[in-house]
Amino acid sequence: MKNLFIIIALCLTTLSAFAQESNLKLSLWDQMAWATPRGISDISGLDLGVGSTADYVKGVQLDVVWSEVNYELNGLSSSWGVSKANEVNGAQIAPVNISEKINGVQFGAVNMSNSYTTGVQVGFFNNADNLHGFQVGLINHARNICGVQFGLINIAENGFLPVFIFVNGRFDSSF
Repeated sequence: MKNLFIIIALCLTTLSAFAQESNLKLSLWDQMAWATPRGISDISGLDLGVGSTADYVKGVQLDVVWSEVNYELNGLSSSWGVSKANEVNGAQIAPVNISEKINGVQFGAVNMSNSYTTGVQVGFFNNADNLHGFQVGLINHARNICGVQFGLINIAENGFLPVFIFVNGRFDSSF
């Protein structure tokens, strides 16, 4: 309930910032959507739905089943299922978060970043190809790390030790 209140508060504060753009998308399922202006796939404002896909989102994307951004997310993407984005500058909050590049936060049960993560991943399982920041979870994995992992099992292929319990890391950014 507390997380829902935080998301609603973020939405309300974000709406006034994007009021002059007046872009709103209400999605039933993927491209079955009502948007103002009509037929847009770039959202500057609010994207609400059961499941939706957009090319660019600058604002807030809240969906029930899944939310997907094909190119760039600047803001918040959240769903009760899967949040998927190519490049994230902001936050992804969902049970499963998938991105290529993230500058910000991934918060969920499973967090995957296939290229690089600059920021924080918090979940049961966190994976980043190149991590500049922190991972907090039960199982953490990073191929290359410049930061710290906190968890039961921490795998950092170039870390202090390749596999270590409770904490692992490295502060050499030469990768």
